[in-house]
Amino acid sequence: AGNYTLLSVSDANCDGSVSGLVQVSNFATPTAVLSGDGDVCENSGDGPLVNLTGQAPWTIFYSIDGVESTDPITTFNNQFTIPAEEDGNYTLTLLSDANCVGSFSGALDVTILTAPTALISGGGTAVPMEEWVNIEYSGALRMEIPAR
Repeated sequence: AGNYTLLSVSDANCDGSVSGLVQVSNFATPTAVLSGDGDVCENSGDGPLVNLTGQAPWTIFYSIDGVESTDPITTFNNQFTIPAEEDGNYTLTLLSDANCVGSFSGALDVTILTAPTALISGGGTAVPMEEWVNIEYSGALRMEIPAR
C-alpha cells in the first residue's frame, strides 16, 4: 500500500520524461469458517453456519458430499446460515467479498431429523372421566394443553 511515482525512464538511446501518481490500497483477504450443529430439523431453515470477514457483499459456493451447489449465495451479513435440506457433508468451495477472492475452512456432517406430527380429533360433549379426545402422533411426544 502507498503512493507510487516513476523516477525516470530511458531506453537504449534517450532519457525520457515521467509523470503521474498512483495510490495503492491493499484489501484484507476475506475468510469464511463453516461450523454448527449437524442435527437439523426438517423444514426449519437451520443448517451450517458461515462466519465471514471482509467487505460485503460476500458470495459463497458450497458442496454437499462433493457435489457443488448450482447457485451462489450472496449475503450482506457477516454471519449466514445455509438452509440444509438434505443429509451430507457440507463444505465451502469458493468465497469472495466485494474486493477479493478469499480463503475458507470447516466442514459439517448434517443429518436431517424428521419433525414429529400430531393430530387431535374427537371432542363434542363429554361425560366426565370418559375418553373423548384422540391424539395420534409420530416421534417423541411432548404436549402442551392450555389450562381452562
